Amino acid sequence: MVFTLPLSIDGDVNVAIPDNEDEKKHKNERKMQAVPVTSNTPIISSLAMPQQTVVDANGQQFILMPFNQGQMPATNYAQMDGPAFNAGRHQSRGQLRGRGRSGRFKRGFTRHSGIFDAYCMDTAPINIFENQVLPTGLHDISKSFRPNLATTRVFSMGTKFIPVWKNTKIWKPFSKFQDFRRRMNNKMFFEETTPGVFVRNRKFGLKNNWWASTQYKEIDEFCYKIRDGIANIIESKNILNVQNLSKLEFSGLQSLLKNPQQKFVFNDSDKNLGATVAEKEDVIKECCRQLYDINTYIKLSATEAEMLLAKIKFELMDVVNKYVAKKECSSKEAAFLLSKARIFTIPHFYIIWKILKNPPVGRPIVAGYDWILTPASIFAGHFLKDFYSKFDSILTDSLSLVKFLEKEKFDNDVFVFTIDFKSLYTNIPVDDAINSIKELVMEFIDVIPNAEFVIELLNIILKNSLMTFNGEYFQQIFGVIMGTNVAPILANIYLAKLEQILFEKSKTDSKLIWPITFKRFIDDGFGITKANKIEFEYWVSEFNLLRDTITIDKFSYGDSVDFMDLHIYKADDFASKGKFDISIFQKKCNKYMYIPAKSGHAKHTIKNFISSELKRYVRFNTVKLGFLRIRNKFYARLRNRGYSKVQLKRLFKHVKYGQRMNLLSMSCEKEKFHDIRETEVESELIIESERLFMDVFAEVLNSQSENLPRCDVHNMSINVPPINVLPAKV
Repeated sequence: MVFTLPLSIDGDVNVAIPDNEDEKKHKNERKMQAVPVTSNTPIISSLAMPQQTVVDANGQQFILMPFNQGQMPATNYAQMDGPAFNAGRHQSRGQLRGRGRSGRFKRGFTRHSGIFDAYCMDTAPINIFENQVLPTGLHDISKSFRPNLATTRVFSMGTKFIPVWKNTKIWKPFSKFQDFRRRMNNKMFFEETTPGVFVRNRKFGLKNNWWASTQYKEIDEFCYKIRDGIANIIESKNILNVQNLSKLEFSGLQSLLKNPQQKFVFNDSDKNLGATVAEKEDVIKECCRQLYDINTYIKLSATEAEMLLAKIKFELMDVVNKYVAKKECSSKEAAFLLSKARIFTIPHFYIIWKILKNPPVGRPIVAGYDWILTPASIFAGHFLKDFYSKFDSILTDSLSLVKFLEKEKFDNDVFVFTIDFKSLYTNIPVDDAINSIKELVMEFIDVIPNAEFVIELLNIILKNSLMTFNGEYFQQIFGVIMGTNVAPILANIYLAKLEQILFEKSKTDSKLIWPITFKRFIDDGFGITKANKIEFEYWVSEFNLLRDTITIDKFSYGDSVDFMDLHIYKADDFASKGKFDISIFQKKCNKYMYIPAKSGHAKHTIKNFISSELKRYVRFNTVKLGFLRIRNKFYARLRNRGYSKVQLKRLFKHVKYGQRMNLLSMSCEKEKFHDIRETEVESELIIESERLFMDVFAEVLNSQSENLPRCDVHNMSINVPPINVLPAKV
């Protein structure tokens, strides 16, 4: 009578071990075990023992291995498959072990140490827990970080995951009720006093607490019905949430929150490829490598930083007051431009890893959302964007390129190409960029009415940068400042001016063949040309000669290219129809970490996010088969994020390929998630989902508010504390 123990979870090596009776009978004899020779030979060879080989009747080869007590290595039970293995009663406490009762009825059981729950994929076959998020892990570029299962599962949720705690304390649910009443009343006031004329302008407005002089009884009744209905719901229900984290995930998340980034730094990777972990010292080293580039940045002392702040405030206030006196800047615009002059936050510098590079390098990012010059940057960018209409090459989104290619026909001898500019923002000469804007203003006088004011603001914005990193101050001395709102708009216009220069040069240079079509989204360009590859490379080299710092470092050429989130190619019927086919382009290393189904997001956000992504697939696939393929992949990826079959079936049936022409005819303003590339599309989808919900919220609320009862709510309170799971900066 024998029993077998697996030596490895990776192979099928079994060792036949005699039971206790055989051991007593042959105590002093040398015993031999027949071990089948399989692919798991390293385990066998690691047992440095004399070996004899035998072959059974079926031709299976075995190795005879001597076994005496103490010669066979101890079995590592932690490596075995299965959640609970009876390892014996002599193991220490805290390990997996069995324990039985004495007497006639013996029954072993497993002491649960908290590592087995419904979210652990090693507890049972995957089909039992099919609606759970599959662990996708994270990109580990550190030297010593070794995540356990709990940490891996936490990062597999993605950085957009919203945890829901079991117990939620609700505190002051109606602290903003009066502000809600004020906004509703003011909206009615403006629409009633100037029907059909009132236009809401949020560009340069600041929040205030102004109340309209007229009060409306209907508005008050509506607001109080809403308040009383919410209060009744709170009173009638015990606020006890269903926690969306397992015990392991909860403990793993808590450990990350209690010890944030003491040794490691966790944040998103470039191109939206999943979470990344790196040694903190490596992150600091990479940031310092970039910030200590004396051609781009200089280090400032605390005194020099204070002097720079005073200089920025003085110059900004002086320019604004000058144009207010000239009546070229309204009081509302002046208040907006100076709104951050007293209370502000100095931008901080950090990186996200470009894991596609070998070795990985950091993409520099400067978070300047609350800086002194942020309002001025928004103001200048608002007016400079009007120059977009003067250039045919500027793309605002992928959808505009799809619409263009849908309408145009091309000859059979054309080729497509893409170009990519190297570190565009930090390589644009500031003075040259400002001169380009001045030339545009002189060429198109009527585009910007307050052009002189905008140019002076632009000069202050681009020549006065300040950022912090690791307690030190730095100033960017070359290139367009990263993190400022006007940067992508200015870069688009600056490159468009360079394209005009090269186009004029092509008229006198016969070797310089200008493309039939050229479109560009900031630093990514797409074109269609009749030039051969040598002539195209000559076009690229001539572009690189226009400015010393502006360089095209990557390009592709042929019958098919990948541009942004599009794959554009010549199909078999291109010669007959003259149109390029388009499909969705997705990087192979993308982990597709969509919002998990069990995240704390609102239901309408999840619903609209999936529907909007399906509509994007419809628009960006000219062939139905391509749409069906990407839809099936999307379905499988959502299943891996915990979505049920019933839920997905209900959402998927509403989006069909036959709706393509109607979806393409929608305006870009209503479909904002096309504004940027694949790396940022998920965040845009969330914003779009919120907008779609708010469009129908008023109607639904109107129809249900009449039946809501009233109650006293003056002493109630609710609060759900905000949680920042994974900080992204050092």
